[in-house]
Amino acid sequence: MQVKTVVRWTGWNREGLDHCLFLRDGKRLCLEGLAIGGSDASPLAVRYKVQTDAALRTREVVVSFVGGLDLWFVADGKGNWVNAQTGACIEELVDCMDVDIAATPATNTLPILRLGLTVGESADVVAAYLPLPGGAPATMKPIAARQRYTRLGHDRYRYVSLTSGFTAEIDIDENGAVKDYPGAFRRV
Repeated sequence: MQVKTVVRWTGWNREGLDHCLFLRDGKRLCLEGLAIGGSDASPLAVRYKVQTDAALRTREVVVSFVGGLDLWFVADGKGNWVNAQTGACIEELVDCMDVDIAATPATNTLPILRLGLTVGESADVVAAYLPLPGGAPATMKPIAARQRYTRLGHDRYRYVSLTSGFTAEIDIDENGAVKDYPGAFRRV
């Protein structure tokens, strides 16, 4: 049975918009969205599509930045990633089970649902992190980012980037989608 949910976020400062369709088909999840934002100096418009397998492991990621940059990656669900455009293995992403696209909070849903943590429990993940483009987006590549999720309550998680040290407490809805991500995103 397919379940469709549309979620929209704006930047914490009320600038920009992210529109995402969450499509659940059994245990599989597809996220498809469009994020528009950035600053006057670095405007951003990006389409994204992420598909998982039945274990909620990221299997395909397509990201298209307005202005020409298109990225397409496939993963085998065991931590091996390939650039679908060139067929080349992406050694930097070995062991990544999730994707984290900086332009959207939608991808935080993936480890939250996949891990199924109980209140008080924590787990570390390695995500294929796709930062916002800066400088030379034509050469932008995802990196492996170590992250920790801790379930603080029924609808609250602490997210920690073990790679950068960034920390946030995020509120989620009954579907695992982010409601508030202080300093970054809020539900519209």
